[in-house]
Amino acid sequence: MDDFGKVAVLMGGDSNERAVSLLSGDAVFHALNRLGINAEAFDPSFRNIEDIKSYDRVFIALHGRGGEDGSMQAFLKSKNVAYTGSDSLSSAIAMDKLKTKLLWRALNIATPDFLQVTAKTSYADIINLIGSPFFIKPSNEGSSIGIDKIKNEQQYNEAFLKTSKIDPNVIVEKFVDGEEFTVGIVNGKFLPVIKIKPTNEFYDYEANILKMIRNIFVLQG
Repeated sequence: MDDFGKVAVLMGGDSNERAVSLLSGDAVFHALNRLGINAEAFDPSFRNIEDIKSYDRVFIALHGRGGEDGSMQAFLKSKNVAYTGSDSLSSAIAMDKLKTKLLWRALNIATPDFLQVTAKTSYADIINLIGSPFFIKPSNEGSSIGIDKIKNEQQYNEAFLKTSKIDPNVIVEKFVDGEEFTVGIVNGKFLPVIKIKPTNEFYDYEANILKMIRNIFVLQG
């Protein structure tokens, strides 16, 4: 299939989600090859990113920072190389939980109560604003990295120290009890509804990535 020219599958990188990206990229690479598309794996950690100019298109399978935060999208646009996914501005907003939730709030879209926290934020202040339990999250990570469910002050203090090392921008978010579903949309078409039912207490990194097959159920009909 020559319509797409030579395609680079960007994978790996140097974010905290490198291992996940390699899995995604490998799956995409083999799928494109099965379709007869001239695809090559491209890991920017081991190749000069300027070499990307020799490709006609790029399938972005990078995860996390450097792949989903708009920086790679902006770079590819500057090189006039077509790429998959959203543009740089949309990616930058969507990668940042704080920016995304502020935007949703401005548009009156329902989202759990949240608060950006610093080392000066007290546990009591958080409880007064959003209640207990709650989640603590790095604002700019994916794959549930750095997320913890907080039930007491000691847990919060320990989790804040850990999470703030991952990302200086840390948020806490109200716990919402209920079932979780996700629906992918590709070119305006809805993919099957998937129910997420983690075997862990919540959908943490282990459940999200390491045990993903055991935690998701495709609903029929």
